[in-house]
Amino acid sequence: MHSRLRAALLAPLLLAWAVSADLDVYVDGALASGWENWSWSTTFNFAATDLYEGTSSISATSDAWAAASFKLEGLFNTYAGFRFDIACDPSTLQLYFQGTTDNSQSANIPLSAIPGITSTKFTTVTIDFNAVPPSGAPLGSGAWDRINFQALANGATYHIDNIEFLTSITVTPLFLSAEPIGNDLIAVTTQGKVDLSTVKVKLNNATVAISNTTTYSPIDTPSKTVTYFTLAKSLTAGSLVVTAGTNTTFNYTLPAVRYGTINVPNTKPISPYIYGVNFPTSASYIQHLGVTISRWGGNAVTAYNPFGDFTNAGND
Repeated sequence: MHSRLRAALLAPLLLAWAVSADLDVYVDGALASGWENWSWSTTFNFAATDLYEGTSSISATSDAWAAASFKLEGLFNTYAGFRFDIACDPSTLQLYFQGTTDNSQSANIPLSAIPGITSTKFTTVTIDFNAVPPSGAPLGSGAWDRINFQALANGATYHIDNIEFLTSITVTPLFLSAEPIGNDLIAVTTQGKVDLSTVKVKLNNATVAISNTTTYSPIDTPSKTVTYFTLAKSLTAGSLVVTAGTNTTFNYTLPAVRYGTINVPNTKPISPYIYGVNFPTSASYIQHLGVTISRWGGNAVTAYNPFGDFTNAGND
């Protein structure tokens, strides 16, 4: 086959592979090509063998509020998520992402919010950019190009291995909760593609028919959906059991109805100006909630320079 023709046929295949491949940050001994070490007040061994997978891992010790920080010569905006193996005391470390060109910064992800992490063995952690813990909100827009594993107030010693960005993430279908929220209404929260037809309701051991369903995807946590099940009869005191899927059950003991009165002359209107949020994820999120105050503050803002659009840290 002619060399030019062979190259022309192979080029689309190579391009497709490059676009679909995961992006390595660190694997056995060194940062991958295109990554720079932007850490501060942290000592490293990039070829540690006291705790590792493969042939070695990163061993790091960071002073208080210092970080293992890795900067990409490019952006990782197009990736679906971030995965790494870590061994640490989860109460001493947090993770966040930055964009160095537009000064964007994600919310902090405390490793204590991720179950299973210990200092004696590696735990694989996957961060879905559509549902970043602990809030479940999406990562949001930004020129993302920097990762920070930051120690908290007492410093941290930790091992990291097999750091990579993922082109795709498979979301496990789960029924997360089922709660009675009204006289004849149950709210079922799910993630992934679940089979809502498997939801069954029993009240005092008697099956209750479902007359209507309405599904809603919250703007602040689009990876989850809430489906409202309207029942064919009103809830009463006693045992409420909601089953879903193959082995998920939610149990409630409903109390008897209590009656009360409201002294109307003693009521006072609530000012609409007191409703606010801390660090909202986007302008559409603010509009969706209808809040009137958006808080922007914290330690970094104390040293913010509005003329240069930057903030200064004590280790700089």
